[in-house]
Amino acid sequence: MMLYYTCVGLAGAFISVLLAMLSRTNLYLISGIIIFFPTFTLLSLIFNNKRSAVELGNLIQFMMVSMLPYFAFIGCMYVLSPLMNFYVAVGLSLIVWLIAAIATYLVYNRITG
Repeated sequence: MMLYYTCVGLAGAFISVLLAMLSRTNLYLISGIIIFFPTFTLLSLIFNNKRSAVELGNLIQFMMVSMLPYFAFIGCMYVLSPLMNFYVAVGLSLIVWLIAAIATYLVYNRITG
């Protein structure tokens, strides 16, 4: 279990440093795709690799569906950031993400039973 936390911490630190470095260059758009490098997805799959094929398939399906709250967050940021203070837009967008994440989880569980 300690290996898991070490890997997650190192991966998060690496991605954070990379994002900070890219944001200060003319390559700032690359930071928009770096966040989609499947670091945490890979870790989740590696640490869940002992599950049955059905459980692993269910996890992978949920990972795909879990992009919906992300799109809700990004959509809110796109709409709200020109209209208000950046940090207020972030706060409201995070609330929308939380609502979308809870709804996604509940709907997915209801559909997949």
